[in-house]
Amino acid sequence: MSLSDLSPKVLAYLRASDVVGAAKAESGRFPRAVAVEINRELKKISTRLYQSAKAAYRREDLKKFFAENPEKHRLYKQACALDRLQSAERNFVRVAEETREMEQ
Repeated sequence: MSLSDLSPKVLAYLRASDVVGAAKAESGRFPRAVAVEINRELKKISTRLYQSAKAAYRREDLKKFFAENPEKHRLYKQACALDRLQSAERNFVRVAEETREMEQ
């Protein structure tokens, strides 16, 4: 895979991650402790941008896959709906137990 295969959105996230990752707090402008914290935060932001690029690429890749395989898309949507129902049921049971405990 080359960079030309990536969408502009993914490329923008990657470029922003590179720029932010290369940025450093100016040494004379801030006290050392503050500069270290700034650099740490810049690194976190860079990592989040990179993760966003990966997620955007996965979404685009999944979208292409499902366009080619409509039956798998239908099954995927059913599985997602089932996951949501199971999660809702777990939350309902948890809240019901907490309510019973509070009433006692």
